[in-house]
Amino acid sequence: MGPLPFHLSFDRFTRMKIRFSKLELPKDGSLVVFALKDKALSASAQAVDKALDGAVSRAVATSRFKGGGGDSLVLPSPGDGRYDRVVLLGLGKAEEFDALAAQNAGGRVVAALNGAGAKAATVLLDPVEGGKIDGAEAAPRG
Repeated sequence: MGPLPFHLSFDRFTRMKIRFSKLELPKDGSLVVFALKDKALSASAQAVDKALDGAVSRAVATSRFKGGGGDSLVLPSPGDGRYDRVVLLGLGKAEEFDALAAQNAGGRVVAALNGAGAKAATVLLDPVEGGKIDGAEAAPRG
């Protein structure tokens, strides 16, 4: 099973709307991707990194981001500037990714986007190999 993409839009601090979408990298806007412990980028994060000529991996290499459950890294207008921002969130260890971890990640998505001033974003959530729930189960919790 591949990534489960969905579009997240919200009025700051009020209502949030989730719309599932077809699998493709958006052409612009804000983007949220994930990594596991030890800087292991998800397949979607790797695809974004490739599309941005390594901007994500360079940012990870020069930051304190490790992929832990509380880690986040916001890249404003990375690479060629097609995206307003790319948010990379850590999910921690794969074997510890469960319903509660998915819910916490969802809260961190909203917090990171609010903090960056984003009104909407495309979230690319890949299945977590070895996790306790799959992407389809995790997406509604986030």
